[in-house]
Amino acid sequence: MGPLWVAVGFSLLAVNANPLTPLQTHYLAQAHQVLTRSGYQPRQLSILQFSRNNPSLYRPAFHTRPVSTHTLAASGEDTSNDQAQPESKSLGNKIQEIGKPLKSWALMGAIAAATLAFPVPTGVEPSGWKLLAIFLSVVVGTMVSPLPVGALCLMAVALSSATGVLTIGAALKDLSSPNMWLVVMAFFIARAIIKSELGTRIALHFVQRFGQRSLGLAYCMTAAEFCLGPAVPSVTARSGGVVYPLIRSLAETFNSTNASPESARRLGSFLTLNAFQVSAITCGTFATAMATNPQILQFANGILGSMSLQTITPGLWLSASFLPGIINLAVLPAFIYMIHKPTITTTPEAKEMAQGGLKSLGPMKKNEKIVLATVLAMLFAWIFDGKIPGFHISSTSTAFCGVSLLLLTKVISWSDVLSEKGAWDTLIWLSVLSSIADGLRQKGVIAFFAAKIAAIFAASGLPTGVAFAALSAIYVYSHYIFASIGAHVAALYVSFLTVSISLGVQPLGAALMLAYLSSVMGGLTHFATGAAPVMFGSGYVTLKEWWRVGFFASLVNLSIWAVIGGGWMKLLGFL
Repeated sequence: MGPLWVAVGFSLLAVNANPLTPLQTHYLAQAHQVLTRSGYQPRQLSILQFSRNNPSLYRPAFHTRPVSTHTLAASGEDTSNDQAQPESKSLGNKIQEIGKPLKSWALMGAIAAATLAFPVPTGVEPSGWKLLAIFLSVVVGTMVSPLPVGALCLMAVALSSATGVLTIGAALKDLSSPNMWLVVMAFFIARAIIKSELGTRIALHFVQRFGQRSLGLAYCMTAAEFCLGPAVPSVTARSGGVVYPLIRSLAETFNSTNASPESARRLGSFLTLNAFQVSAITCGTFATAMATNPQILQFANGILGSMSLQTITPGLWLSASFLPGIINLAVLPAFIYMIHKPTITTTPEAKEMAQGGLKSLGPMKKNEKIVLATVLAMLFAWIFDGKIPGFHISSTSTAFCGVSLLLLTKVISWSDVLSEKGAWDTLIWLSVLSSIADGLRQKGVIAFFAAKIAAIFAASGLPTGVAFAALSAIYVYSHYIFASIGAHVAALYVSFLTVSISLGVQPLGAALMLAYLSSVMGGLTHFATGAAPVMFGSGYVTLKEWWRVGFFASLVNLSIWAVIGGGWMKLLGFL
């Protein structure tokens, strides 16, 4: 599925454009190239007719036949590595396709059966132990993927409510949570930024000013990611749909493709690894930069509120994260450059490429201005909520107002809202996982495991700071077994926060540090975040190298957040 996600990333920049601009058709051409070279044969895609004399001008012509290598050959593209899609599959392949999901279901069933085989611990409701079996099987299901996560969560609702483990109301409790709808609104805001081409324009301006060297290009993309972070709360849309297509275009400008390891190492693999790693840090710096952050806020504020302590707002989140986040983003590109140095170190053509892209975009359009004004207004409301006398509006209400304005001005249409499948899919699985996790808390399961872990650390005799550091490291590196940050947070955040508080760590500081680390761990694997399939699926980086860079980068990131972040929070009185 990797190449398909790459194609989606390129196609996002050509959404609903009629007629297509030269820049948009360039990205759509990239999508065709990735699909065709990877063996995909889309049945209904626009075949781009290229002009040899003026390759920057494309004329879209729509057909209902599969994309052929002859079309790309007519454009001068190298099709020597193209592979034909087999028309039929052997019986052995069909058996393997059937057997794979059966093994996945068997593993999920075995996990549930093994959980139920243990006696119900003292203090845990019997229904809570059954709910744990369902929850663990769903978490394993997110790793082995017999069905999409949303479908697995839908089945979890059916099973838990039909067996009386949870009422249907409890299973769907968080479906009406304001934080969940903030996530949904985030997808619509991202659609507006991408559709209006405002995100592309911002990134190209950075490249034009600072992109004379390969390391400079990496810092340009880092700056673009950072600036878009608070405004595009979907890492998939931001990093995969806006930043990555620009990286791919930059790499191919310098003849760096995925055709061979040598070609990829020229520039593409370095820019890809850098973009992926800095996206994780951006997610931790801003409360609005990742879809899971509102879920973390809900968990953290539930515990802090029950203790009558100060809760976390987006502004408070940023006040503690800004310094370590900025330093981390300043260090990370140089570190990746050191351990994965590209063979091209100077990039004088990048400025010319950015100028060409900006020329193709033309003057700032009406929709871009509307989106920019809307995003700035939302940022103002999110930052100064409650800080100005008489001014108070919830984060979710702000997002609803922003999306309403985008609909009213027709920057996005209702069809755009309905077609944003990722938003509705995320609403289902995120709200169900959150509801089940809350059910585990209410039935004593979380408290049981928290007490066990706390007892282990208490018996160790470790100082509070050392124990919290060890607990934080376990929290981060356990992400190797999770296929999404949302599932990881739903499974472990509350229990690890509870244990941290029991060890004597200040509740607010523990909640914030674990919240930041929930994003930092997103740089470990090729399936760690929503942007990972887009970037890894491009083929620029091998699996071994992806994991190697991810691990060593995590050591740098953890050191910065523990030492600088911890010291900064202590200075602020949070830790």
